[in-house]
Amino acid sequence: MNDPFRDFDRIFRHMEELMNSSFSGGYQYSDRNQRVKQVDDLLINHDRNTLSFTLDLAPVKNKEDIIVDVTKDTLGLTVLLDGQEKHHSVNLPLNVKPKTTKTTFINGVLDVEISLEDSKTETSEE
Repeated sequence: MNDPFRDFDRIFRHMEELMNSSFSGGYQYSDRNQRVKQVDDLLINHDRNTLSFTLDLAPVKNKEDIIVDVTKDTLGLTVLLDGQEKHHSVNLPLNVKPKTTKTTFINGVLDVEISLEDSKTETSEE
């Protein structure tokens, strides 16, 4: 029997690995202020002000079948496929402002963008 959540589970395994690894390393630098990590169908982008995720959830057809839940230190996704529901969550490496969460879902691709909490430990170089 084919598991409709196989790709979703795989993407979240990759996300957990990236979040649990040293978040300060392993980035490709697209410019001096932006860091990017990518594994298969997952892209994580981090700049001075935002943390964003792009996930290919191609089996999901409707935005209504995805629930995004963000707290200051976790990202949770619930997906409904073939009448079944699956939930995953990961701890975020940086604290975010949950109320600033913006999501788009177009052609099976989910984009989630969240503003970072102000951090006194980060440099304020422009």
